[in-house]
Amino acid sequence: MLKFLLMILASSLLTQAVPVPATTNCSDYSHKLVDIVSHIGENGEINLERHSNVKFPAKELFPCGLPNEFTIAISYNSTGKKRKDRCLFYLDNPATDSQAALAVCFEPDDNKLRVEYQSQTFQFDAPEEIFDSIKTHKIVITATLNSVTVTIDCATTQTLPLTRTNTSPIGKEGTFHLGGITSPVFVGTIDQLEITPSSDNSYCGEVKPHCDNATEGLLWYNHTSNILYKCEENEWTRIGDVFPTTEDNQCAKKLNYLELSQDLESFIKSSHIKQFVIEGVGSFLALAIYQDDGSTPTNSLLYIKDNGKWVFYQYFETHNAQAIEFLIATPSNTPLLVVANKAGTTSPVYKWDFTSKQFTLHQKISTQKARDVESFEISGVSYLAVANHAKTVSLKLDYNINSVIYKWDGSNFVEYQQIPTKGAIDFEHFKIQQYDLLAVANVFDGLTTRVDSTIYFFDSNTELFRSLQSIPTIGATDWEYFEVNGDHYLVVANTIAYTKQTTAPTQLSGILNPTSNAPVHSTIYKLDTAQVQFKPYQEIETFKASDWETFKVGCNHYLIVSNSGPDDNDKITSVVYQYQGLEQFVPVHSIKLHGAASWELYSDGDEQFLACASNLSGETKVIKLMS
Repeated sequence: MLKFLLMILASSLLTQAVPVPATTNCSDYSHKLVDIVSHIGENGEINLERHSNVKFPAKELFPCGLPNEFTIAISYNSTGKKRKDRCLFYLDNPATDSQAALAVCFEPDDNKLRVEYQSQTFQFDAPEEIFDSIKTHKIVITATLNSVTVTIDCATTQTLPLTRTNTSPIGKEGTFHLGGITSPVFVGTIDQLEITPSSDNSYCGEVKPHCDNATEGLLWYNHTSNILYKCEENEWTRIGDVFPTTEDNQCAKKLNYLELSQDLESFIKSSHIKQFVIEGVGSFLALAIYQDDGSTPTNSLLYIKDNGKWVFYQYFETHNAQAIEFLIATPSNTPLLVVANKAGTTSPVYKWDFTSKQFTLHQKISTQKARDVESFEISGVSYLAVANHAKTVSLKLDYNINSVIYKWDGSNFVEYQQIPTKGAIDFEHFKIQQYDLLAVANVFDGLTTRVDSTIYFFDSNTELFRSLQSIPTIGATDWEYFEVNGDHYLVVANTIAYTKQTTAPTQLSGILNPTSNAPVHSTIYKLDTAQVQFKPYQEIETFKASDWETFKVGCNHYLIVSNSGPDDNDKITSVVYQYQGLEQFVPVHSIKLHGAASWELYSDGDEQFLACASNLSGETKVIKLMS
């Protein structure tokens, strides 16, 4: 766990400046460890009775500012008068004199602990003894994406909602005051003050809520020990471990924050991004480039990893590309790169040439405004599902057409099976036990976006895909499959609710470039193994969602959604959700980007990254997951 360490010890040297690292790399918080213990210290404490005006520039503690999520742990004892409002510390805000950038203060007359943050004041109930007892007390304050939580003496926990009006890091400017900024100041000793750049639950160990007759049957999950408890007969009874433990403590890992790793600055709108590895050659990142009108072919881009950074490698011709898929086709073990062209009547299949070390055109397959290509393997043979979106009939678009599954015959893809779809945009293949399943996202039937999307299964007897279940969706653009603790889930990205009252439009402007800013709930479905059906599990409010991506950090499961609206925001927010058991998926992080069309997770050694394609700008971002 990376920490800003402010273990503060008494000394006559308190007026010394806190040393600043010679260089500060804001992309790696491990470079910003602040430790003043070795420079000031006496008997393991700061005695603010003797030193009541301890202050220093905030940038010497936080050269890059505090992240949006952090935890403060304070251990102290107070020898001052309890009937005085005073602060343990105060980070002033240069922009205003009336509100602190960050402060923790006592209000003993009202038995309140006051936290000031994000131009807001939070008042928490506090026991009387924390104000003037000579006993050492501990306060832990956690700020997350949407809440502030206080734990007092590892016994009571309270949470208040936080409304963020500014996501910029605080603490780059101003002055950090120990003991407060105005008289009366805090009088006593502080022997611990740690600020961690994450929502850290490890400071108190097991902090249990109250268990009595009123809370009988209540379940409580201890995040530190990963143990689930139940309130029974006024005592907490352990039910069991939520996650298995491992010798290398991998399950203790979680996503602390996200850091920009690289901006590819392609300056071209992109609809999809794909990372892949060719053994013996290198790691690649393919970017599907599209045009608004799609009138002429446009080169898509291929990057290669070189010394930890993505650098341009090759152009390959596409025509309003919507998706890219890489596969090692079997039989024959041939590296292929397949593109879904929305324009034209064919989509290209590129083959890796080990001599020239380039992708060269190998085959063109028949498509109709293709929006996605999904590869998978059954019994050692490669297949390719192409989502055909629409075809032109008498100068009008017909969305009720067949999408096609192709089979690799060892040298080429040949048509294998047609599947009826309605404005198909995405295919998602997944396996449950020995069964192969294929979900299609249907977005529009020519009249409405309220159409069913279908899950198919591969019938080993007929060797064809057959319908398993139809699910009502609202302009569905993406399916994502994932597992959590042995349970199977599907999440759909819904865009907008739209119904045309007359004839079908000649172009799907209301879906591809929708003007409605109204949110539409996207839905997570969970497999009911008894009925072999996916049942609604959780609804999440999204704005024109275009893509979901799932990933794990340690034993923690996450989802990130690409929101394409509302349009009046200069930067549109993609949100990261974390699975938290009985709380289901809760928002924990947000990323503001100018049009996130697609997310792609990949690993580089022990590090994980998310690459993002932008359909509104050329901002192709690579973001590192910091754990």
